[in-house]
Amino acid sequence: MGRFKYKLALVLGGGGARGLAHIGVIRELVKHKIVPDLIVGTSMGAIVGGMYAQTLDIDYVEAKITEFVERFGTKGKWLGFLDRVESGNKEDLFHDVANYIKKHYMKFKALTTISLEERDLLYEPLNEFFSDDQIENTKIPFAAVSIDLWGGRQIVVDKGTIIGAVYSSAAVQGVFPPLEYGDKLLADGGPVAIVPVEAARAMGAKYVVAADVSMKLKRETSFNNGLGIILRSDSVSQERLKSFDLSMADLVISPRVNAVHWANFGKIKFCIKRGEMAARGVLKDSSFENRLKPWWKRVIHLSG
Repeated sequence: MGRFKYKLALVLGGGGARGLAHIGVIRELVKHKIVPDLIVGTSMGAIVGGMYAQTLDIDYVEAKITEFVERFGTKGKWLGFLDRVESGNKEDLFHDVANYIKKHYMKFKALTTISLEERDLLYEPLNEFFSDDQIENTKIPFAAVSIDLWGGRQIVVDKGTIIGAVYSSAAVQGVFPPLEYGDKLLADGGPVAIVPVEAARAMGAKYVVAADVSMKLKRETSFNNGLGIILRSDSVSQERLKSFDLSMADLVISPRVNAVHWANFGKIKFCIKRGEMAARGVLKDSSFENRLKPWWKRVIHLSG
């Protein structure tokens, strides 16, 4: 095997609701009998990838997430801290006042507590999505990527409980409490590895197929205040980090889900379809075989 521990890694990036497109990507790969030897995910990529790694059943993954979204939605208790998303309704005075109070309350709470929401609000769906087991026991080797807030570096979690690993990768900074993990304090891995290709390479993957559902950086023409400039600078930094990661992938699948707000989980069917379409397009591309030639010939043989 040489220095390579895994022949093919599937890397699934973060992006909130847009990450539901990973379900479609995996479904299309399964149709072509392409099963990775390793799955590495960040945030929503860790949730979808971890569920599939644990079950090898993409229909189960879709059914469980869909059932949870339909039961709780984004307007009830779960994710209730979010502003109204793409409702299409004109706001009246009462909504304007309510949103004003909500935003100022959130600013106050963010300065006085470590998170806006309790840990259980994220653990609740994770406990429904996953069997309570060790990450080492998944049917496909799996790792979740987080940021260590104390050490200031990327952490690849591939040991311990799978729910803890996924929580640490999806705990959005300031929204959910970070997770203490030995001498580390772990939170959402997006700021350091929105599409964790480097992590998959470091784990010994020979070939890497990456699915990127992050927002594409658009040109800005004006800024209203200094905060806008600060946030823009952070976005540019993350875009450069993402470009570096993606440059190490053999193949990148980019579902067209840019129009979906990261909090709009009501678009689950749309995102899944876009994931299927993107993966199907890549698999039909004649250059795909050339980019992963030795491994792809073996897949063709097994599928034929």
